[in-house]
Amino acid sequence: MMHHAILVRYSKPELFPVNTLSTETVVDQSFEKLMIDDVRSLSESAHRRPSEGSSGTCFVVRTSFITVEAQHALLKLLEEPPLTSRFVFIIPPSIQLLGTVLSRVHVETSEADKELTDEFVEFMKMSLKERFETIELRLKEKDIAWQEAIRRGLITYVGTIAQKNATILIDLEFVVANLLTRGASNKMLLDQLALSLPLK
Repeated sequence: MMHHAILVRYSKPELFPVNTLSTETVVDQSFEKLMIDDVRSLSESAHRRPSEGSSGTCFVVRTSFITVEAQHALLKLLEEPPLTSRFVFIIPPSIQLLGTVLSRVHVETSEADKELTDEFVEFMKMSLKERFETIELRLKEKDIAWQEAIRRGLITYVGTIAQKNATILIDLEFVVANLLTRGASNKMLLDQLALSLPLK
């Protein structure tokens, strides 16, 4: 099945090889930061008719960061995508995307980035009581590295359960999108994660 928008998480976006159709026109662009003006330009290009003899255009977008404003603009493009265009977004695992954006792309995790972090695997093995105790201890110690490792592992985990459990997926994507962001309650989000992950 060909998806109109694919998201690939890869540690070095500029190096990821993209498979395209021989009949497609490919526009491969790299951005240090994807800004709202870049998305507007992408939208304008995507709405142009493909060149003669081409079945459509595949826009490959590689970036190490996407601003929130750009994500909102991207959402409009993904909600009503041009029939003759498709998109492949390649971003590092650390990028936080809005849940609404994630819900409109097909998420693919590259083989190189499929490994769960040790911290996340250990967290999943814990009982609910142990999870809550660990969260309290790590937050008390202000262990940001642990929280980041949990989020990285969660990003990979979310990619493995996509389409399999919609309810859990929504809860986990909310945690991914908000954990370690300004103004977020990390304890509340980690507690939600503890409750949402299946118990072994």
